[in-house]
Amino acid sequence: MNTAVKDDVIGLDGSVDYKETHRAPYTKGTFKVPKDYPISKITSADTMTITSELANGQVYVLSSAWLHGEANHNAEEGTVDMEFHGQEGFYQ
Repeated sequence: MNTAVKDDVIGLDGSVDYKETHRAPYTKGTFKVPKDYPISKITSADTMTITSELANGQVYVLSSAWLHGEANHNAEEGTVDMEFHGQEGFYQ
C-alpha cells in the first residue's frame, strides 16, 4: 500500500507534473463481530494491531491503529463495515 499519493499538476502551458501528498496507512473491510465482543475496545482504542488476511494470500499488518470514521452495521447480515488507520502498515 502506498502512503504517498501522486496527483497531476497541469500548467497553463500544457506541461504536466505531479505533487505528492502523504496519507495514513489503512485497511478496511466487512467484519463479523461476535455478540459478546466488547465494542468499546474497537471504538475507543488507539493502539490496536489489525491483521488483514487478503484473498490473494498476502497478510497486511497495521500497527498503532484506531477506528477511522463510523462503524456501519448491516443488521440483516450481522456484519460491520470498518476502516482502521494507523501509524505503520506493512506486508508480512
